[in-house]
Amino acid sequence: MIRLPTTLLATFGVLVAATASAQAGEFEITINVDVADRQISTEETAESPTTRTLPPRPVAELTQDQTARVSWHAENTGDVKEFKEVLVHFFVVREEKTGQAEVPKLTKDVTYEGALTMDFKPHENADWQWTFRIHEPGSYLLRVETIGLREEHGHEHYAAMDLVVK
Repeated sequence: MIRLPTTLLATFGVLVAATASAQAGEFEITINVDVADRQISTEETAESPTTRTLPPRPVAELTQDQTARVSWHAENTGDVKEFKEVLVHFFVVREEKTGQAEVPKLTKDVTYEGALTMDFKPHENADWQWTFRIHEPGSYLLRVETIGLREEHGHEHYAAMDLVVK
């Protein structure tokens, strides 16, 4: 008799974990920055809003006017749901200090900005890459984010990295 409830409880736990995992990871964004012979990558996709404490962002160090190649990948990793008219917004903007939590306003000190809109069927993805140079030393935020998922989905997804220009 004890085995049946334990087995049912274990099965229920696996189903709950699988469901939570599927809900949390249904849209993934990754960023890679290549500078000289180094590659710096994001580790995970974050959600906004979130109640959990996020790990520090990766940091890519560059020298003034050094060429960096940025690539990002956005993917609907789910098996069923289609996300329609998702705006993928990406930018590099100067920030007051490396690692600051607040996203700077995009009204000035924007080094690069772009966007694309598309429908993401299950397992569909988009990739983008560009090279650029930053002329002024300082700290910069590189961020790739969704806009348009929150109303239906409850949150947006993003990946971010800090760029330190010396």
